[in-house]
Amino acid sequence: MSARWAAGAVRSRGLLSRRLGRDRARRLAASASLTAAVTALGDTAYRERIRPGTDLTAAQRAVAAELLWQLRILAGWQPAAGARIIRCVAGWYEVDNIVGHARRLDGAPAAPPYELGALDTAWSRVAVTTGPATMRAALAGSAWGDPGRPDAELDTRLRLVWARRVAATAAETDAWAAGAAAVVLARQRFLAGTAAWIPAELLAGHRPDLSSWPAFTASLPPRAGWAVAGVAGPADLWRAEPAWWRRVELDAASLARRGRPGPDALVGTVALLAADARRVTAALELAARGGRPLEAFDAVV
Repeated sequence: MSARWAAGAVRSRGLLSRRLGRDRARRLAASASLTAAVTALGDTAYRERIRPGTDLTAAQRAVAAELLWQLRILAGWQPAAGARIIRCVAGWYEVDNIVGHARRLDGAPAAPPYELGALDTAWSRVAVTTGPATMRAALAGSAWGDPGRPDAELDTRLRLVWARRVAATAAETDAWAAGAAAVVLARQRFLAGTAAWIPAELLAGHRPDLSSWPAFTASLPPRAGWAVAGVAGPADLWRAEPAWWRRVELDAASLARRGRPGPDALVGTVALLAADARRVTAALELAARGGRPLEAFDAVV
């Protein structure tokens, strides 16, 4: 294994040591107010981006921005193959930027774009487009592909392309991506009432039966069906995302513990950092509601 992988592993351990972890995040969630929670983050890795007096939306976005910064740092320590993995995973942020740009072109408000730096793959070309046609052309010439007519489903479509790209780049994420696709499709069909486009590779070429919930879950391949296995019906779909994250975090911890530096350990590190940021985001939301009931935090993380 190259010296670059070894150096990246050292940086990974440093970043992982700065996570809040479940217990501390739960204490953060129990804060009596958002102000108290933000103050409590003053000695953590998130302190650089969260400012006292910020509102919930800005605080949560600051947590996401800190995770992106950590990924940028980590990518700089990797060999080319490792940097490619992180660049692909960071496509989640690029999707957010692209969807925000589409909204601004449509005259709607959107949050400022994330600063991708060297993790940019298409955003710099999309950002300068001035209309739906030029934006579509910019995407068509990138790894995102032609999204069709930019509309309300642009976010869903791009995130499914993202899942396909991640699965293709890092084999360790294959079941994660397929499970995520199953959850997205379930939400689109049984909650939104529309059928989302799903890249065939994510479901191993299967065409799920969308006629009913039992038919849908029974028709999913095992590598995707696990994500909705404990969901009794559409009304309980909110349980799917926390269950997905629990599986991902368990898998990621196993990958990150592997002694030999390399792609699998890197994927584990990235997933663990993302899980921690998600947990902090959930904690801030409960703190903004007075820190109770803590059972609500436990249910979503």
